[in-house]
Amino acid sequence: MIVFPEWTVPIEYLPLLSKYAMHRQIAIVFGMEHVVQNDFSFNFCVTILPYQDDSIKDSVCIFRLKNYYAPLEIEHVEGYGLKVPKPVSYKYDRFNFKGAYFSLLYCFELANITDRSLLKSKVDFVVCSEFNKDINYFSNIIESSVRDLHCYFVQCNTRQFGDNRITAPKNSENKDIVKIKGGSS
Repeated sequence: MIVFPEWTVPIEYLPLLSKYAMHRQIAIVFGMEHVVQNDFSFNFCVTILPYQDDSIKDSVCIFRLKNYYAPLEIEHVEGYGLKVPKPVSYKYDRFNFKGAYFSLLYCFELANITDRSLLKSKVDFVVCSEFNKDINYFSNIIESSVRDLHCYFVQCNTRQFGDNRITAPKNSENKDIVKIKGGSS
C-alpha cells in the first residue's frame, strides 16, 4: 500500500495512479488537492483498490468528502471567498484488501473520539492522511487510538511537518514499527 498526505495529489494524476495500482496490484490512499466547483472547495480523500478477475486486472477509485474541516482549513477556504461543503451525512468506508480490513480517517476527523469509536473491532488498521503541523497533539491521539481500537495505525503527514509512522498496539518501547520525522526540499 502507498499512502500520501492530505492535499497532495492533483486530480490530473488520478489516471496515472489508478493504472499504477492496477498494474502493480497495490492499494493507494491519498488526499487530493482541493477541487473547486460552484464556489465550494471540496477536500476529497481517495482510496484506489486494485483487483484481478481471472486474467483481467483493474482498479476502482473511491472518493470520500472530508467529514470535518479543521478550523484553519475553513479559514483558508473562506479567505479565498469559497464555501466549505457540509456533508448530508457523515460516513467512513471500510475496505477489505488482501484479507485485511482498513478504514481512512482524514486529518481532523481523527480528533473526533465518537467517530473513531465506530471502527472498534471492525478494522485491522486505520490509515490517517494528514496535513497537520500540530504533531504532538495528533501523536497523542494516534497513541491512544491504537490502544483503544486495538489496531495498527498508518499515519502520513507532509514532509514539512513530519511524524509519519506505522504504530502497533504494543508497549511503549515497541509501538512504533516505523517513524519518520520529515525532510527538507
